[in-house]
Formats: sequence, structure tokens, C-alpha cells
Amino acid sequence: MLNQKELLAIQSALKAEQWLFEKSGHYAAQASDPQLQQIFQRVRDDEQRHHDMLSQFLNQHGGTLQ
Repeated sequence: MLNQKELLAIQSALKAEQWLFEKSGHYAAQASDPQLQQIFQRVRDDEQRHHDMLSQFLNQHGGTLQ
């Protein structure tokens, strides 16, 4: 079971990953250079994986998303 401090840290990290996912997706859509679009899309995909890993960890350790 996670303590309150750990739970808050993971929830904060989840919010940051979600924000980065959204921003990198926005920048990928706005970029006119195909290489730059690809970079932002890779960053977006990485952020999604990070978010998924944190969510899974949180669920396995009795935390909840807020």
C-alpha cells in the first residue's frame, strides 16, 4: 500500500505525463516539417507509455486516480 506522500507524487507525475502527451500531440499537429512531426509523435507515444506504466503501478499498489 502506498503512503500519502507516494500517492501524491505518482498522481502528480500522472498529471505531468498527461500534459506532456497533450502538448506533444498538439505540436506534432502544428509542425510542418515531417521530421519534427515524427519527433513530437515519438515523444507523445513515450508519454503515453509512461502514463500507462504509472497508472498500472498505482493500481497494483492500491492507489486511485484523482
